[in-house]
Amino acid sequence: MTTKLLCTRLKKLARSKGLTDTKIAELANVKRSAVSRLFKGDHNPTLDSFLDIYRVVKVYRAASY
Repeated sequence: MTTKLLCTRLKKLARSKGLTDTKIAELANVKRSAVSRLFKGDHNPTLDSFLDIYRVVKVYRAASY
């Protein structure tokens, strides 16, 4: 799987959960611009940064109040 395809799928999953770039960045402790560039395919993050973002998207559940 190419990096761009992987990032596209991760972005789609994040949006389906209602996650914004800002919220992902806050929870993953990375810059919002890094998340945005990753989702656009303009950035190849370190493996650690990618995994931090991936974990946030994968486990995030919106609060249902």
